[in-house]
Amino acid sequence: MQRIEPSCKCWVDLFDAHYFMGRMHRLFGPRKMRRLHAKSMIVGPRATVVLSVGRRGRESVIKLAAKRVIPDLGKSIHGATIREATVERIE
Repeated sequence: MQRIEPSCKCWVDLFDAHYFMGRMHRLFGPRKMRRLHAKSMIVGPRATVVLSVGRRGRESVIKLAAKRVIPDLGKSIHGATIREATVERIE
């Protein structure tokens, strides 16, 4: 079990629906995820989210900066499929 410090600011909030609706899950980093089923997200103040995405047979990487608010994740990644997501800590 991962111990969570109260002052930890490396996290991402994932929402089941667009515009921060539905269930919210807070994930603390650093962490690597194979699947990401989120429609919107908020990136914490000491976190960066790196998404490996694929579209039409091409792979690319999208980096989401700290303190970023993304109400519609599908529009931000231009309809690509998320293959992997990594929450990285900013020092």
